Amino acid sequence: MQREKLVLIGNGMAGIRCIEEILKRSNSFDITVFGAEPYTNYNRILLSTVLQGDTSIQDIMLHQRSWYEENRITLFTGETVTQINRNEKTIFTDQGRTVAYNKLIIATGSSPFILPIPGADMEGVKTFRTIKDCEEMIKASEQYKKAVVIGGGLLGLEAARGLMNLGMKVDVVHLADALMNRQLDMVAAKMLKKELERQGMNFLLGKNTAEIVGNQRAEEIHFTDGSKVEADLVVMAAGVKPNVEVARESGLTVNRGIVVNDYLQTEDCDIYALGECCEHNGVVYGLVKPLYEQGRVLADHICQQGENGYQGTILSTQLKISGVDLFSVGDFEDANGTQAVCVLDETKSIYKKLVFKNDILVGAVLFGSTKEGPGLLEMMIKKQDVSEIDKLSLLQSDGENSAVCSMTQEETICHCNNVTKGAIIEAVTEKDLQTIDEVKSCTKASSSCGGCKPLLTELFSYIKSDDFEEFVVKQSMCQCTMLTEDEVIQQIQEHRLTSFESIVQELKWSNKKGCLKCQKALQYYLKIMYPELQQQKSESGYPQLQKDGTYSLTPQFYGGLANIDDLQHVLDVAKKYNVSDISFSHEQRIELHGIKRENIREISTSLHLPILAQDQTMVTIKRASYRNECECEQKSIFPLSYKLDQAFERLTMPNRLAIGLSSCVHEEHQLSGQDILIIGEERGFETYIKIPNESLSHLLFIAKDYKESVEMMKALIQYYRETASYLEEFGVWVQRLTDVHIREVLFEQNFKDLLCERLHQDQSRKASSLQQ
Repeated sequence: MQREKLVLIGNGMAGIRCIEEILKRSNSFDITVFGAEPYTNYNRILLSTVLQGDTSIQDIMLHQRSWYEENRITLFTGETVTQINRNEKTIFTDQGRTVAYNKLIIATGSSPFILPIPGADMEGVKTFRTIKDCEEMIKASEQYKKAVVIGGGLLGLEAARGLMNLGMKVDVVHLADALMNRQLDMVAAKMLKKELERQGMNFLLGKNTAEIVGNQRAEEIHFTDGSKVEADLVVMAAGVKPNVEVARESGLTVNRGIVVNDYLQTEDCDIYALGECCEHNGVVYGLVKPLYEQGRVLADHICQQGENGYQGTILSTQLKISGVDLFSVGDFEDANGTQAVCVLDETKSIYKKLVFKNDILVGAVLFGSTKEGPGLLEMMIKKQDVSEIDKLSLLQSDGENSAVCSMTQEETICHCNNVTKGAIIEAVTEKDLQTIDEVKSCTKASSSCGGCKPLLTELFSYIKSDDFEEFVVKQSMCQCTMLTEDEVIQQIQEHRLTSFESIVQELKWSNKKGCLKCQKALQYYLKIMYPELQQQKSESGYPQLQKDGTYSLTPQFYGGLANIDDLQHVLDVAKKYNVSDISFSHEQRIELHGIKRENIREISTSLHLPILAQDQTMVTIKRASYRNECECEQKSIFPLSYKLDQAFERLTMPNRLAIGLSSCVHEEHQLSGQDILIIGEERGFETYIKIPNESLSHLLFIAKDYKESVEMMKALIQYYRETASYLEEFGVWVQRLTDVHIREVLFEQNFKDLLCERLHQDQSRKASSLQQ
């Protein structure tokens, strides 16, 4: 099976997160990554913490070269893609390299905006965007002591704080009359200015820069109002512009960014764009949360596993400066139809403002205390109606740990990486994590923008305190024991308990006879663990007792295929024994009804056909209705449905499992609701798995022919039988283990062969017991 060539232009946070998501869903791509910088993927957002001296460059590296190698990704660093040939599907680089692609992702990010003024290219004028910029600013601080940062937004203030930490005197120049005027209202902006002035920062607001003056190196900045300020280091932090040149030159539509649809797809269906270089519904995003959300949507689409497109992101801002707690989200300016709730405590330098529209939170600004930030963001995302809530109570904290104490375990701490409070509690308590860095490494919380670090730190302190009394609720197997299902299975294996009686005695069941739930569950586990010790009665589970006291039987026609002689024989047997009704089930089976108990064995023998089980051994194979009119039909699925029916006959399963087969993608709608869907395509049999709460199935593997499809399916079903909990639905099992893990198991040849062999052995034992 030939793998598709996927090329990523850009080795930044957005592009590599998208690759991570693709790797979770599929291994069918040969991936090549080009990065203009000479580094592996790093957290650009935390460069300000490096400049401020809080972290090192090594600390912000997200992936080492070994990660690329382990995932078979070809990485070219320090190499820029200069041209895309869309007709030939190739890219060209500044190193003379030519690489072909089937799918192309452009994630070129953005570049700092350089003011078009005289002197902007002078020595001593820097930008703040890359590791190189950071290193040059640190080096400059060793020789020069007077810096000016142009730009009073988020990046500019973080850069200024870093330069101050390096011992420089810093002026911040801002065109507007308020700092962070896009993220803060006037009250919060004034409080921020006051706090930063207290720390030693100086501000020149309402200033329009005219030119940078000096003898080879910057010495002064002149403004349009005639004033000037000394500077031997000038840092441009007045915004960014998307890197769209290579896309524009290839003929793709570009406005401010590369124009994409809801699936991050350009007008060329094989070229995608995401991150700071793309424009979705007129918006170009520059924060990490929307970039990660775009990566998930793009991965779903390129792996044909999702149909929900990107719908935009609610943006929140948190300043990363020591001693300053600031959070803002949404539309916080008063407007027609909105209502605001404010709290101002000047003695403690605390200001909080919430803006509501029709009892829905639409914006918030927090200064001085930001504990409520994550909860407010989640409230906005969910569009929670607060008409029955005292709105002022949303801003009142009771006690030191009130913010984390009042959160439910389902609420999100880290929105960038979707990490909940419960997930962090479980990780810290079960893995005995001792530091915030260990929590970040284990859960990924606060590993991206770092905005949730204050709340994460508070939660970690709370977990380690004497006041912590929460625990992650684990469901016991049943009312007869306090052990969870996993713990029971572990004990059965460790003590080699081979009977129901030995289990309830050894594990101290409160009810020695067990309950209906554990009786069935334990018998199932014993069958799976020790199939050689289990006996099966020849008629158990096959005839089904009906309400009127009669029975029904289902003759097994493998793959739903029957010839005229077989059908006639069934009719003859039905007439002979006065079978009252014959029906066709929704699972494409023939069912005989109204059978008397004394006739069950004779009818079963006379049919000369296997009798299909109707209990927990059920694996349903359903085909899309046959049509010989679709031009795209590539492979007949009749032989495959026949072989799969034979392969899974009489197997004990954790839960009923439905498998659908179609010769054509246009017929798959007939098979909605199936746990597994197999579609015959030109490249082979594509096998999809259904995930709970997701509208589109995930592609698990592609088998080149009938034989490989059957072998892969045998291994998949056997792995489900061996690792799923009793009554655990197939989709829930997939979600728990992840399709990436399952795929790794199936593509390990030795493991796959062992699974197939164990399935064959179990099926042979059952066939032998039926013949006794």
